[in-house]
Amino acid sequence: TKAIAEKDNGWVKSLYKKLCFLAMLATFCEFLIVPFLQWGVNVWLGDAAIKTSIAYALVFAIVGSLMIWNGIFSSIANGMGRLKTQVICFGIGSGMKIIFSWVFVNAFDSWIGVVLANVIAMGIYCITEPLMIKMYLKQQENNT
Repeated sequence: TKAIAEKDNGWVKSLYKKLCFLAMLATFCEFLIVPFLQWGVNVWLGDAAIKTSIAYALVFAIVGSLMIWNGIFSSIANGMGRLKTQVICFGIGSGMKIIFSWVFVNAFDSWIGVVLANVIAMGIYCITEPLMIKMYLKQQENNT
């Protein structure tokens, strides 16, 4: 927020790039863990280990990754005072989450449908917000 107020767009861009790099690294790590998940559960729980599903693990890796990206985009946008995209995307996403949860739970006959619906709801924001951030930074750059 301070950098935006001081028109220090270079610092904001630099921070944004660093955060995106860290998010890519974290996303990579989440998906890297998936093939080893069953082994980890077996070591952790021993004889009481449960059977894990690679498909479910992948869905949760996607959700975790989207939450990481969501945090970055929200932090940058909030610092810019740009909340409109969040309000619109999360408003639409919450309505879609209810509808898609119902559809996916019935289609898959499983609770994982709710998690998949969450992927869609968060995905809308994670696609839209970076575009808005780039447009805003470019606009600020042109104004100085």
